Amino acid sequence: MMQILRYVLALIFLLAFASCKKEAESKKEGADMDRVRQVIIDNKNAVYQCYAAAIEQKPGTKGKILLGIEFDKEGKLSKTSILESSFASKSPLHACILQATYSWDFPQLPKAEKTRLVKFPFDFATKAQAK
Repeated sequence: MMQILRYVLALIFLLAFASCKKEAESKKEGADMDRVRQVIIDNKNAVYQCYAAAIEQKPGTKGKILLGIEFDKEGKLSKTSILESSFASKSPLHACILQATYSWDFPQLPKAEKTRLVKFPFDFATKAQAK
């Protein structure tokens, strides 16, 4: 009976340890994704410059874009993409935004079991409508 109790206690300890380790890894992953989001925030003016150019071409332009930043298993930036958009699919705005992301200095993330995707929304409204 005592041996069974020891096994149960050991199992409980191992499960608790694994849970704590997973929670720590999850917090680290969250911190890494926060670093990526901060790069996007630090460079959002480049995105809004692209939008300003779109307004010059077509006044009254407004809409939303969901930007995707994907990192491979090695933690390196693999691609940026427009995941969702209310603009035309081959919009010059899309091309401008994606071109701008190439110059952003994203951190290399730790290796992981799978690719990671950071999604970041942009909501564009003309200056007159934003007031």
